[in-house]
Amino acid sequence: MKLRSTLAQGISLSLLMGLSGQLLAAPAPNSSEFRQNWGTGAIQVLPAWNQGAAGLGAIVAVLDTGVNAGHYELQGRIAPGGKDFFSGDNNPADEDPEGHGTSMAGMVAANFNNSGILGVAYQAKVLPIRVYDKISDGHFASSQQRTAAINYAAQSNASVMVMAYHTEPSGAEINALKNAAAQGKLLIAAAGNNNNSIPNNPSKVMAQLGGAGIIVGGITESRKSFGNRAGQFKDVYMVASAVDNTAPSNSSGSFTTWVGNSMAAPQVAGAAAVLLSHAPNLTNTQLAELLLNNATDLGAPGVDTTYGHGLLNVNAALQAQGSLEGPSDDDSGSSSGLGAAAVALAVGGGVAYWLIKNKDAKKQIENTLVLDSYNRPYIMNLNNAITVRDTGPRLFDVMDMFDRQSRTMEVPLSENISASMYTSTNNPSDYFYLKDSDPFMETEEQILAENVSLRLNGNFENGLFFNVQSNQAPGSDFDEVNGMSLSENFVMGGALSNAYMGFGASADSMSMGYSYNDHYSMSVGTNRINDHETHGLQSNTATIQGTYRPNELSSLSLRMSEITEKGSLLGGASDSVFSVSRSKTTALGLTGSHKVFDKLSVFANYTHGFTNVDEQRGSFLQDFTGLQSHAYSFGLLGNDLINYKDKAGIAISSPLRVSNGGVTLIVPHSIDYSAGTVSRTSTHMDMSDAPSEIDFEAFYTMNLNRGTNVGTYLTYRDIPSDDPKLGGGTALFATLGMKF
Repeated sequence: MKLRSTLAQGISLSLLMGLSGQLLAAPAPNSSEFRQNWGTGAIQVLPAWNQGAAGLGAIVAVLDTGVNAGHYELQGRIAPGGKDFFSGDNNPADEDPEGHGTSMAGMVAANFNNSGILGVAYQAKVLPIRVYDKISDGHFASSQQRTAAINYAAQSNASVMVMAYHTEPSGAEINALKNAAAQGKLLIAAAGNNNNSIPNNPSKVMAQLGGAGIIVGGITESRKSFGNRAGQFKDVYMVASAVDNTAPSNSSGSFTTWVGNSMAAPQVAGAAAVLLSHAPNLTNTQLAELLLNNATDLGAPGVDTTYGHGLLNVNAALQAQGSLEGPSDDDSGSSSGLGAAAVALAVGGGVAYWLIKNKDAKKQIENTLVLDSYNRPYIMNLNNAITVRDTGPRLFDVMDMFDRQSRTMEVPLSENISASMYTSTNNPSDYFYLKDSDPFMETEEQILAENVSLRLNGNFENGLFFNVQSNQAPGSDFDEVNGMSLSENFVMGGALSNAYMGFGASADSMSMGYSYNDHYSMSVGTNRINDHETHGLQSNTATIQGTYRPNELSSLSLRMSEITEKGSLLGGASDSVFSVSRSKTTALGLTGSHKVFDKLSVFANYTHGFTNVDEQRGSFLQDFTGLQSHAYSFGLLGNDLINYKDKAGIAISSPLRVSNGGVTLIVPHSIDYSAGTVSRTSTHMDMSDAPSEIDFEAFYTMNLNRGTNVGTYLTYRDIPSDDPKLGGGTALFATLGMKF
């Protein structure tokens, strides 16, 4: 399922809250604390903070010169368990006069306290691990000590490891970095400041970590590259601000302004912590994907050898990715496989009407928990995502019906058998009209594909008859009045004939029957619908119909149909959180007609359906009970009334609606990753309170001459609702066809 951009605007983060249970206040964009470093604004982190994502619960291991834990910007931000591998003790205090490690820690997690600076993840914690002495003399720990430090961080509670030192790693050190990635850590390393075409070591090892490593280069405020560029390591390379970064220094209460990629790398580490505070279930490779793939492109289009993926963009990485789905029903926090964004329900089944108009249902789905393709939680108002599969008239429907009537070619094959064919290739401009008017059409190919409809029918003197159709209106071989099909002449014909023959626009069907005499006939038929669209309909229908004609003017037909739908209910969308596994409806219908005079007939139709549902695991709709529905119509239809081959019709109908039954609506609202539980509300609701609808349609078409045809269609839909999703109102269409 694809999430449309219009729907994506209606979601927000589902977040872990502060200790008080309330969303904490976020920094102001005009505050001196926020504006102290231009890079903080450049990486688009403020929208994440405004939604409450600031690193809460995440730990970042900083492998550098240690940390001055007494600096007020880091009070409360230091995780227990820090270690000094340079001196070999448990006190990783920063002994670098300039406080390089302290500054890195501040770039990750400096407090939001209306003073100084802001860390990218100001609610995260830092695990200080000391691996070298002073930045000025480059006195690093030995390779053996660094290896031990990396292994220690790999076994810690930190999810992210960031390093900015530059040494040639030993084989053991490389293996330790690989082991850390295997332990689920995201590793981030600064590219270096030598203005080389490729990064320094050990950052180059990030490319060997199976997608769990990121190399961070730098840019100036004017977006020019700073320091070592991406080169052949571009696939794991991104940039952040490397110039004029102010950060806490080794003197408590003081700050230092840095130039170098050492302060760019911890910004990316902080961004990873922000993502983890929203979704602690993210793996190291998923974190890397989100950060790299959502970077703001700089330089040459795409991933390039200077900027790699581009500039860190926290807000973009925090947005929902891919399809949105409901959580599974096993409380695992994984997705159900059912799309939540494309909630497309069939208006013909009344399910959409019930969901849109039922106040309790609307209230429950206002704050619905959904998961993106990374199983990250978001809150979505599904009322804004419901799209009704409308059976109302559209200009395209009128044009298509008119085109079929005027361009269908009939060929007699024998005295008793005839064939007809309709073919057309839609104009490319049709796609641009339809893609906005019909949300169920996903691709241009669906509109521009050649449209071919075939029909083969036969009538024999012994009373046998048959009809084979491809890509024709469902049930069109069971809805004739005075030799004219209701579904092929009325714009809203699907609501006038047997509504339970299928809910798609076209079907492949076959029917056959036998006329015993002038009074009695029997016919059986089947059809299949598979519209191949996203959230499309798949169904199989079997029908048996008996007809009694007491005289030449009247007929009465009793019909029983059974329609089995795969993934949908009464024409609702498949593969959505309102789907079912399978539904089977048995419908009884009664149709009568009477000729007012030779070319004009009055007709009436009533059908009542009884539906059994196999619920879909993970669907929001469960435990259906006593589901019944009905539809009815009556009107006039005739031809050759005023002019030769003219057609006219008037009809009043009530489309298929649920008339009885209930369902339990189960809606997820929040998730607790630590406990592995999803909080849901469950309410059994009456589905029969959907508003009724009365439709009116009138049309007249005539031939002006052998090459010109004109027509007028008037439709009116009386829907007791002010919801624009349900349509309604009056439509007037005029057609003009000319053959050349």
